[in-house]
Amino acid sequence: MATLADQRNERVLVVAATGGDGALASTLLDRAGLSADACPSIASAVDEIRAGAGALVIAEEAVEPASLPLLLAVLEEQPPWSDLPVVALATAPLPTGPLLQLMERGNVTLLERPVRSVTLVTTLRSALRARRRQYEVREHLVERARAVAERERLLVEAHAARDEAEASNRAKDEFLATLSHELRTPLQAMLGWTQLLRSRELDPGSAAKGLETIERNTRLQMRLIEDLLDVSRIITGKLALESVPVSVGQVVQASVTTLRLTAKQRGVALDCLEVAPAVVAGDSRRLEQVFSNLIGNAIKFTATGGRVDVRVEARRGEAIVTVRDSGRGIPPHALPLIFERFRQADGSTTRTHGGLGLGLAIVRHLVEAHGGRVRAESEGEGKGASFIVSLPLRAAEGSSGTARQRFSGVADEVRD
Repeated sequence: MATLADQRNERVLVVAATGGDGALASTLLDRAGLSADACPSIASAVDEIRAGAGALVIAEEAVEPASLPLLLAVLEEQPPWSDLPVVALATAPLPTGPLLQLMERGNVTLLERPVRSVTLVTTLRSALRARRRQYEVREHLVERARAVAERERLLVEAHAARDEAEASNRAKDEFLATLSHELRTPLQAMLGWTQLLRSRELDPGSAAKGLETIERNTRLQMRLIEDLLDVSRIITGKLALESVPVSVGQVVQASVTTLRLTAKQRGVALDCLEVAPAVVAGDSRRLEQVFSNLIGNAIKFTATGGRVDVRVEARRGEAIVTVRDSGRGIPPHALPLIFERFRQADGSTTRTHGGLGLGLAIVRHLVEAHGGRVRAESEGEGKGASFIVSLPLRAAEGSSGTARQRFSGVADEVRD
């Protein structure tokens, strides 16, 4: 079924000398199988042309000097593919005045009156066939423009995919370099102390220091390997979580307790405020891993004399944990990538702080696996950073409760 636009594009507009002549001409054309609409003036015909027309029939008397500019303007504003056929009915074989101007600037066929009906119909049928070919050109141009736009879109996507792949490869190369460095450094210390202990030339104090160094670096290796295993479980979909009622405040307090000694050694103050009890359904061990990572990172990147504030609250059906530090902050270019695997603000092996750059990626996955979300905020380098974890409250557990508990202490190291 033809649409209204198709019907308008096929119609013949008739501008006669009088309204009666226009109606008669329209009736004649309708009987010949042509759709025709009578227009009382050039001004009304111009509006109809803009709406869509296949051809225009106009009597010489209707082409008046005052209204001719309107018709010429609408003909000139046609798109490149369009050249509306105009059939002009004149009494003289040689046009003059306004009609001559129209013929010089439009696609005009002149028929001398009196015009036989068959001649008019035949001329208009030919004009409409030409008009249809113009529509075909239009469709071809539209299709070509669509194809060009699609090609441009695919090119942009291909370039973006290539850039992303190159960035990913660079990140993996940096990660491998970092991994080699992080594994080699503690191993060298362990090997050195092992050789000294075997020599049996150390006094008891030095031997104890050596054993302590070996133990500390062994634990560091275990943490690095555990992060690698967690990432492997995440990628393969084999990371299993329990789902039991968990007090978020208690989990956060456990993380603070674990990290207190490290914070004290670094001279970083840690303040933890539980505004209201919040219970979620989740895996307490994994949630403690999340908060220990975030709090530990905050401590690691905060200079001596700085502070880390942790806030636990329940709001709008969610448990909200905010870890805010006064440390080095996050550069704007690194903020969007902070939770991606193998990404670090400083990926060089000479960076001040160690780690593989996996911890925050693990944090994001664990939080999302609990149905929550995590985001980072920072005003830039030297202005500190905030990490906000949102977890859905356990069903039937409200966020009421006004108890406020404050824990003070100082924090530990990071699961990077």
